[in-house]
Amino acid sequence: MIPIIGTEFFPEEDTGSIITQIDMPVGSNVDATNEAVSKIEDIFDKSVPEKVIYLSRSGQSSGRFGGVSGQKETAATGFLWGMIVDKNKRSKGIKEIAEVVRKEVGKIPGIYKFNVSSSDPMQQRMTGGSAKPITIEIMGLDFDKMDPVSEQIREILENTKGVRDVSVSREKSKPEYSVKIDRVKAAALSIPIQAIADTINTSFAGKAATIYREAGHEYDIFIRLKEGDRKNIQDLEGIEVRNISGTKIPLKNFVKIEKTLGAVAIERKDQTRLVKVEANTSGERSIGKITADIKAKLTKLPLAKDVTIEFGGSIKEQRDAFADLMLAFLLGMLLTYMVMAAQFESFKDPFIIMFSVPFGVVGVIWSLLITGQTLNIASFIGLIMLVGIVVNNAIVFIDYTIQQKNQGVKIYDAIIESGRVRLRPILMTSLTTIFGMLPLALSRGKGSETWSSLGITVIGGLTVSMFITLIIIPVVYSLFEERNANTRE
Repeated sequence: MIPIIGTEFFPEEDTGSIITQIDMPVGSNVDATNEAVSKIEDIFDKSVPEKVIYLSRSGQSSGRFGGVSGQKETAATGFLWGMIVDKNKRSKGIKEIAEVVRKEVGKIPGIYKFNVSSSDPMQQRMTGGSAKPITIEIMGLDFDKMDPVSEQIREILENTKGVRDVSVSREKSKPEYSVKIDRVKAAALSIPIQAIADTINTSFAGKAATIYREAGHEYDIFIRLKEGDRKNIQDLEGIEVRNISGTKIPLKNFVKIEKTLGAVAIERKDQTRLVKVEANTSGERSIGKITADIKAKLTKLPLAKDVTIEFGGSIKEQRDAFADLMLAFLLGMLLTYMVMAAQFESFKDPFIIMFSVPFGVVGVIWSLLITGQTLNIASFIGLIMLVGIVVNNAIVFIDYTIQQKNQGVKIYDAIIESGRVRLRPILMTSLTTIFGMLPLALSRGKGSETWSSLGITVIGGLTVSMFITLIIIPVVYSLFEERNANTRE
């Protein structure tokens, strides 16, 4: 929104937890995953002296509390959740510790991809947030066109400063047999396509044929070929399918069987195939600046006709939230002006008072730049609050000036008198609000990352607005009055 200030959805809190998730290559067994997770435990023991306790898991969990992190669970997945001491008892931030873990995990051989996050998994599940803040969605109809695009975007993210743990949601394909039916031969042999599919499915996957009942209990009778009869492609070709007349015909007479690679899972969005390229941030740059770099690079990326790219994750949430907050800011200014117009019974005086709002925004920008904060949801809420706060000083000043003018005092003398009389009330109201916000702005406890920017925003905007009220507002008011006087003459 404001290029010189970094923007983000919500600053990530120092929750004191680090989550490491790993994916082994497709087809890996639990033993290989256990070994990788064991090495991550060693990393925590040796490289993270700030740890308190950690919980690790390999493969698929059981029980009602399985999958609390929201990650997929297979024999090739591993998970470690480490708790760190409170932030006031350590010299490193959670992002720095996560970076140490990330570098060490990257040295473990055999891991297909991994993700090191410093956010709370329970919070992610409750808020419905994405596991990674940067998400780029690639949508299309053909994976052959989408896969090259996803790899190009992966390279772009990996070469963008501040981006970590880049991964593609589409898993590596698994080997499978593709059965291609010659429909002309099948029709000539009077074999329904459905009969072919059912026969193959029953022979290899199996199905419940009937139910056996005994002593009030029911048991499914599950049928399929014996294990020795479903081991290789010859077993598949030897399956016999009945045609309409009941004659058994070997499958190899009307199908072509090929060994191919098939998708492990297919994600869809709006009835279109979806591949996501996701990444974490290291904390050295805001999401807004990272997004600007990525967008500039993506505009140069050639796309096939039926392939589209969209931003998701925190980037989309930030865009939608900022649009709503900007509307709330503009409505706040409009409603504030309307209320003052009704109270002053004038359109001119409230317009002069509203000059304090833009200068309050300038104070917000200065305060965010000086403190290194970003424009996020909390600071934007503070900006909206300022619309109703900064006008108070100008109202106090202009109201007393109008009273003096109505008593016959000249404009210049009325402004000087208002400045003398209203200086103390203006300083009192501004300073009480500023000092009331100091604990919020200076807080360094748990959760302070989220709300300290709100306090800083209000303090910066109100400080600048206070001086503007005493300097700029009187000047603007005198200019309007001089113009009205010249018009009447």
